[in-house]
Amino acid sequence: MLAALGIASACACSNLYLDAWFGGEAGVGVTVVVEDAIYQELEPSLVQYLEDLEAAGHEARVIRFPGGGAPALRAAVWSVGAERDPAFLVGDLPYATFRMEAFGNIETFPVDLFFADEGCAWYDADGDGIFDSHGPLLARKPVSRVSGSAEELAFYFRKLHEYRSGASADSDEAFIFKDDDWQGYRRGSGFGLERIFPRVVIFEGEADTDRAGYVSKLSSRPSAYVYQWVHASPDTLFFAVPAGYEPFTISDIPEAPPQGLFYNLFNCKAARFVSPNLGMRYLTETPYGLAVQGSTKIGGNYYPVEFHRSLARGRTWAQAHADWYNLYGVESDEWFLGMAVLGCPVVRLPGAKARGYATNGYAASGATTARGLPSEIPEPFSDEPELFEGLVRFSESLGE
Repeated sequence: MLAALGIASACACSNLYLDAWFGGEAGVGVTVVVEDAIYQELEPSLVQYLEDLEAAGHEARVIRFPGGGAPALRAAVWSVGAERDPAFLVGDLPYATFRMEAFGNIETFPVDLFFADEGCAWYDADGDGIFDSHGPLLARKPVSRVSGSAEELAFYFRKLHEYRSGASADSDEAFIFKDDDWQGYRRGSGFGLERIFPRVVIFEGEADTDRAGYVSKLSSRPSAYVYQWVHASPDTLFFAVPAGYEPFTISDIPEAPPQGLFYNLFNCKAARFVSPNLGMRYLTETPYGLAVQGSTKIGGNYYPVEFHRSLARGRTWAQAHADWYNLYGVESDEWFLGMAVLGCPVVRLPGAKARGYATNGYAASGATTARGLPSEIPEPFSDEPELFEGLVRFSESLGE
């Protein structure tokens, strides 16, 4: 039986993956926080998951969360382990809510970065239970979550086990899909994914970027990494066509399951985990999806170079997200405060280390970012985010 720390049960091993450039991740402990109401039903899956984490060189501990609000959950997350140890929130667990003006509208959205920095102060000026400002914020602790029924969660954990054991579908391909409004942005760029995958497929022409092209490509063969730029509401993608927009909803997923393993969703609100959403459905309703980066509000990761750089060096999914946020995402709450990670925090892209891309990528391009870091892709020009702002306002009209 899996002991829970009334927290926690721990097992310590050295990490199999060391990364000198980043100081390594040896000894990282994963804190799995589980909704108490589903713990017993999910226990066999958790036992297997912790065994797999141990085999991968991670420490592992489980916290049963009996109930309470977001501050209590943050205290539980930080009650054990080291600052850098990722937290994995499993089940229907509390969340912090934030309200701000963004892109000319007032947005209210869940913000999981609340759990990532124990020292950050959050303020509620009108006392309505919704935060409206915060102090200096960094993603010091990688945080991710997965939610659903106990059956759906067991299905997701089974996929993780199959992936780690080599029994699931594999792919050496990344897929970039840029719908009409973004086709001219960095046209032809692989956004650094060529440093990880020997094959990067790009759909950015009007003949390819419709609903039929998206469904046909993603349902026909696995893509290890999917970076998709499409207008969205939480539960629907809206593909531009001459007559308007063609929807692809979460109800369409069972009929044509997308075969992506990892997703970077430049789809406004598609990771809004407080309502039925695309990001979570990729994880719990397809045989493939393992992890998602996306936003709970308008916005998304339109400059993923640091994210891809970290992934190429073998960093875990949630740590790469934290690396990106601390270097780039932190610059704009309007764009990035809703950014979240869905799925296992310590899963890695297939082959990022094994193919050697971790050491020869991003090394000597001659170009640098404004922070002096090597990159083949310059940061967005000042007018490009302004262009995006005009485009994302369309998403507000799509509602929750």
